[in-house]
Amino acid sequence: MKEQKPKEEVEKQEDHLEQLQRLQAEFENYQKRVEKEQGEKAKYASTDLLKKLLTLTDTFEQALKSMQKEDEHTKGVEMMYQTLQTILKEEGVKAMEVEGKQLNPEEHEVLAKVEGGEEGVIIEEVQKGYFYKDKILRHAKVKISSGKA
Repeated sequence: MKEQKPKEEVEKQEDHLEQLQRLQAEFENYQKRVEKEQGEKAKYASTDLLKKLLTLTDTFEQALKSMQKEDEHTKGVEMMYQTLQTILKEEGVKAMEVEGKQLNPEEHEVLAKVEGGEEGVIIEEVQKGYFYKDKILRHAKVKISSGKA
């Protein structure tokens, strides 16, 4: 005949087993969370570099606007600008389309309100905004109409 364990000892072992199962589940959840965070970091690791390249894009756009004549220098600057735009596009950077659209505070930063027009409609883009994959890389800086005549 087998010796039966006292009821208290059985309950104690069951409690220990339950605690171990809970700890194992918590650890597995922790591992999944860490893997997800590392994946997010890897996905957006180049964000800082891309923001710096956007500054270069702005500089090219200003240079092209200020160039008066069509010569080989202008064409060279345009080619460099187009190359930079192609690289950004290949990396997943996309410019926002804003003019004539309704203000979205999550995407746009209002620099000024101008009288007239429909309230909250973007009338001028001061600085381009960009998306990177599925997130905002840089907010668009805009002027909007106040709706008052």
